[in-house]
Amino acid sequence: MHKLGGAVSPTNPSYGPSELAYQLNDSGSVALVTSSSLLPVAMMAIEQVPAIQSHRIYLIDGDNSSSLKTIEQLIQDGRRMKEPLPSLNLAKGESKTRLALICYSSGTTGLPKGVMISHYNVISNVFQVALILKHFDDTRRDVTLMLLPLYHIYGKYHIPRRFALRC
Repeated sequence: MHKLGGAVSPTNPSYGPSELAYQLNDSGSVALVTSSSLLPVAMMAIEQVPAIQSHRIYLIDGDNSSSLKTIEQLIQDGRRMKEPLPSLNLAKGESKTRLALICYSSGTTGLPKGVMISHYNVISNVFQVALILKHFDDTRRDVTLMLLPLYHIYGKYHIPRRFALRC
């Protein structure tokens, strides 16, 4: 998504249809990636989201028997394009203003609020984590313990050092 200039708005998997619809509408989402287990909620939610039609829902774990496309099918369609879409190449300083993520608060004081996070914010946080973890030998393990869920604002940035250095 980022390579094409889009932003990502991760959601809480425990959201009901109205909560998901609120975030999709508020963030200006035009597509939805979900899992088969969360598909019923997603289908109910998009009834309230005019910008997302059912052909813009993609499954991360679907099979070819579904009427919805899987992420793998979307990738294969992109590879077959005669003229591939150009990748996003940020100009100097543009990372400070280019939107990467729209993360939502828990809504403890009312409706959840979208927090706009730039590529610069993400990159800075990756380097912070890399510095903290520099004394660990991440090359010898494939699993990293996560204390917060990945849709949580802090959960997004706990990235193993070997990955962070390739960013």
